Amino acid sequence: MGAGVTMQLSAPIRPIRSIHVVAEGQTQTPAEDEARRLRAELDSTRAQVQGMVRQLDEAAAQIRAFQEEQLHGCRDQVIRLAVGIAERILLKQIASGEYDIERIVTTALEQAPTGRKIVVRLHPADLETLRRLVADGGAEALQHIEMVADPQLGRAECVVDSEQVTLEHRVDEHLRQIEQALKAGGTP
Repeated sequence: MGAGVTMQLSAPIRPIRSIHVVAEGQTQTPAEDEARRLRAELDSTRAQVQGMVRQLDEAAAQIRAFQEEQLHGCRDQVIRLAVGIAERILLKQIASGEYDIERIVTTALEQAPTGRKIVVRLHPADLETLRRLVADGGAEALQHIEMVADPQLGRAECVVDSEQVTLEHRVDEHLRQIEQALKAGGTP
């Protein structure tokens, strides 16, 4: 047999490319393996981030709903407080006689339908005030209106009775209307 050939190399031989058989007809290098692994990891991370974003969106929606609920609750409290303050001021003015009963009755009469017979019922002290105004030549719009005392009514309140309708102008009803208008976002 023949003699073998011996070669002496100055440096070890390094493979230029390492080839792995993946499937029949396909080859894959370690770099391709790494790229595939990194893509899979990136896809997994992307899916996790998208899931976290969905969770954050849901949490933000819940926070907005909670905030809206709290603001609505505070709004109702502020409205009740405002109406309560208005009521205290109004009742103090009524107790001290600081109101215009002529204007109150005139406004009530403007809302009443015209008819042959209109009777205005008033608190006895308010009736006395209006009678003095009429006697002194004031309260012209009330000169020919029948006015009677009604001790069931509070001061600064009146009831207008006509043939068609009865209109009550009461302090607590006006305060209720103001509260409803504020809750509806309108003006009383």
